[in-house]
Amino acid sequence: MKEIRKTEKENGMDGDFLFITEIGCMDGRETEPVERFIKNNVVSKDESREIAIDKVTEPGMDAILSGESKFTPIFQVYKKAEISAKHHESSTAIVVGHSSCAGNPVEDSIHIKQIEKSVKVVSGWNLFTKIIGVFVDAKREVQIISSIGEGKV
Repeated sequence: MKEIRKTEKENGMDGDFLFITEIGCMDGRETEPVERFIKNNVVSKDESREIAIDKVTEPGMDAILSGESKFTPIFQVYKKAEISAKHHESSTAIVVGHSSCAGNPVEDSIHIKQIEKSVKVVSGWNLFTKIIGVFVDAKREVQIISSIGEGKV
């Protein structure tokens, strides 16, 4: 009997998506605030495509990217981000750090410095035309820390 395979269209994977790359901590408390921030502040109101957020996660991502953690080699983070940029044509990355991080238990002021450095590191990868560094505070509010590139996507 011949195997019948569903097409991408039947699986719902051929839609016209706008991919955004989130590079942040694995902590689920940052998920909803960052998704809301992306939809309300990053994506143009005129955007008709469905938003798809590729998530590159590791515990304490801001420490990893800023070179202050050896938990995961930066190259592994880069390779994951590269898939999003090259295969999903994501042109925008959001670098996220957050308060009360178990993977990077430092003061909020240190997170903010690490996010600033992380944005510069990600910019050096030349994968994205816009990079935004954000911090999710203890109230789960998103603060823009740093941005490279112009305009909404």
